[in-house]
Amino acid sequence: MSQKTPELTAPFPYFGSKRLAAGLIWQAIGPDIGSYCEPFAGSCATLLRRPGGAGRIETINDLSGHVANFWRAAKSCPDEVARHLDYPVIEQDLHARHRWLVAHHLDLVAGLDADPDWCDPKAAGWWAWGMSSWIGSGFCDMSKVKQDVARPHLTHTGQGVHARGQLPHISNTGVAVHAAGNLDSLHGWIAALADRLRRTRVCCGDWRRVVTHSALCDRLVGGRVGILYDPPYAHEVDGGVRAGGLYSADDATVGAQVAEEARKQADDHPAWRIVVCGYAGEHVMPGWREVVWRANAGFNSGGYGRTNGNPERERLWLSPACLPVDTESGSQRSLFGGT
Repeated sequence: MSQKTPELTAPFPYFGSKRLAAGLIWQAIGPDIGSYCEPFAGSCATLLRRPGGAGRIETINDLSGHVANFWRAAKSCPDEVARHLDYPVIEQDLHARHRWLVAHHLDLVAGLDADPDWCDPKAAGWWAWGMSSWIGSGFCDMSKVKQDVARPHLTHTGQGVHARGQLPHISNTGVAVHAAGNLDSLHGWIAALADRLRRTRVCCGDWRRVVTHSALCDRLVGGRVGILYDPPYAHEVDGGVRAGGLYSADDATVGAQVAEEARKQADDHPAWRIVVCGYAGEHVMPGWREVVWRANAGFNSGGYGRTNGNPERERLWLSPACLPVDTESGSQRSLFGGT
C-alpha cells in the first residue's frame, strides 16, 4: 500500500489561494511532465499539493520580493525563518515591522536578483508573521503605511501560524504548529517546507522570464511541461468586482497579457499543459476547456469578497494538451467550447 503524502501549506494566509482547485489542476497537468512552473507563486498552494511530491524540475516565481524571499529563505534557512516567525501578536510591533518591510522591499528585490543564494530570513519570518497577524489586505502595501486602519488579531490567536488549532500536516497525524507555544512544531513545519522545496528554483521578477522555451527545459519527457498561470484577477469582470491592493505587487491588467501569451504558447508548443485562472468572462480562450470551481468565501481562498459572489465565479481554462479532469465531484463542472 502506498503511503499518503503529507499535506503541506504555507504558514501564512494569502488571497487567491488555489488550494481547493489543486486537485483539478494536477489532474489536468498530470504526472508525466518534465518541468513545472508557477509564474505567480503566492502561497504555492498548488505546488505543495502536487501528488507524489516534488517533480524533476520545478520553478516558482513572484514579482513580490516579500513572497520570493520567504520561499527562498524557508528553503535555505528554515531554522532562522522559524525563529523570526515565533513571536506574539503585538500591535505596535506589527506596524513597526510593516514599515520596516516596506522600506526594505527594494533591497530584497535587489538581493534576490543579484545572488541566487541570497535571502533574508529575518524579513521572511517577519513578513509571514505580519501576514498572519494583519486583518484583511494591505500588509506591506505602501498605501497603508500611514494609515492605522488595520488592527492585529487580538481577540483570538490570529491567522496562519497564529491560528487557534491550525494543523499543518507535517506528519500523518498532523501537528498544531503553535499549540501550547510549541516551538519545535513551528520549526518542524518550516523544515518540512525546506525539504519539499529542496530542488525547487525560486525566482523573483517578471513572469515572462520563467516561461521561456529554455527556462522550462521542454526537451525533457517529449516536450511536456506544466504551467499554472494564476495572475491577479481583473478588478471588474461582467459586473463583478474585486478589491485592489490585495497583494504587495498587484496589477489588474496582467491577466489579459497572461491569457494572450498562454494562447500563443499552446499554439506553438502543442505538448505544453497550461492552466489559466480567472473569473468567468475574464478570458477568451478558443479551443480550451473551461472548468468551474468554487472557492471558499474569505481571506484564504477566492479571497476577493465574502458576500459579492466571487467564489462562484472562479474558472480554470485548460489548454488542449491538458488531460481529462473529473468534474463530477464536488462543485466543479466543465464548460466546453470555450468562448
